[in-house]
Amino acid sequence: MHELGVREEIFIQLFNEAVKEVKGMASRIASGKHTFADIKRGNQLSTWPVQAMVEYGFQRDACLQDLLKVIECRSLSDLRWRARLQIQQGVYLLGIPDELEILKEGEVFCRYQNPDDPEEEAQVVTGMCIICRAPALHPGDIRRVKAVDRPQLHHLRNVIVFSVKGERDLPNMLGGGDLDGK
Repeated sequence: MHELGVREEIFIQLFNEAVKEVKGMASRIASGKHTFADIKRGNQLSTWPVQAMVEYGFQRDACLQDLLKVIECRSLSDLRWRARLQIQQGVYLLGIPDELEILKEGEVFCRYQNPDDPEEEAQVVTGMCIICRAPALHPGDIRRVKAVDRPQLHHLRNVIVFSVKGERDLPNMLGGGDLDGK
């Protein structure tokens, strides 16, 4: 993204915010001042049921606190060495082709549902947005696209639909990939 013109200050700010969000996770949980992100991180990086233990009042348990400190340390280490920053309003989606040929060349349809609130209505993304493959190792792996709303595709959710029209499809431009993962 830096090669495409995103200023360094943006990355530094995102990194500092990510570090601040991770640091003190164990103490926030012990004091009952934890966030949803704290519990989510604990559940993702542990085979222990962190959320259940907190709900049942074990947030000050020494063993759980040690585990949370390890998770905190691992999260900070991942930030340092892998620099995996979360982008607000960013989602991981499965890419599929527009087999109905509704989309024009260069257009995408994206409809996603908030994984933290499955009761919430799925959102349709419109306007200019950025898409990339994971991992994005080359500046060409990140593209700016026009997301459009097509009612004919509203039956789909948690996917990004790529146009099949044109000389070269967009997924192929993203790191030479295709939609079946090969």
